[in-house]
Amino acid sequence: MSSLEERYAPTVRFHSEEVRRREGGAAAALVRRAFRFAARHHQGETRLNGDPFLAHSVAVAQIVAERGGSSRVIAAALVHDVRWRARDIPELAHHFGDDVARLVRDLAALGVSEVALPGAHPDVLLLKLADRLHNLHTVDPLSRDVQVQKATETLRLLVPRARTAGHDELGEELFAAAHHTLTPGRSPRSVRPPFAALVLRLAALLLPAPSRGRWLGEWRAEMSVLRTRRARWRFAVDVALGCPRMALETRWAGTGEAR
Repeated sequence: MSSLEERYAPTVRFHSEEVRRREGGAAAALVRRAFRFAARHHQGETRLNGDPFLAHSVAVAQIVAERGGSSRVIAAALVHDVRWRARDIPELAHHFGDDVARLVRDLAALGVSEVALPGAHPDVLLLKLADRLHNLHTVDPLSRDVQVQKATETLRLLVPRARTAGHDELGEELFAAAHHTLTPGRSPRSVRPPFAALVLRLAALLLPAPSRGRWLGEWRAEMSVLRTRRARWRFAVDVALGCPRMALETRWAGTGEAR
């Protein structure tokens, strides 16, 4: 075992044992095999922040495992960045099976948009959320424009989708990480004052349940760039005043489509 493997082996061993209890020995062996494969392919590689590249793979796998991901999803998390270094997706299928290879392929193809995200397979979405969360935690070496773009995109699209998919805790972590990126040194609470947050939550209750998370995420993203408390307060009130009409139009549109 290389020194790189030794560094991250305890984390992978812990989660592989959890997998063994849930899915059996073959599933645990799949996770360990994926870890060794990733360690071999990422040997000598570092990220922009100086960390070994394998650190990212293991961190994403850990996030997935802590959210109950199956052995196949954990394995896909471990090898998801190897796709640029291995010959091609068929090589992953040869080593880990079609399901893992398909998850890696679909993750690579998944765009962050209002069109792509709702149609994503739940396992692929979980991988995307975990990948973005760790990337936000290590975003400092990127240009400020890229940081802002990734954080805003996260607030507007990924956080609402995480909540809609039932990943509330992961959604909150993404929300906090994105806000920290947009406003370093300020907590989400200082960016999103309690009064304004309460007004937005109450306003969202007027909307049909399937659309609440999306609108709430967009409102929070817009409010996060407002500099003063007065501006954020006025924004929240304007949203609340306009929400009854929006709710009626949304429900009416839904009724018309149903007919």
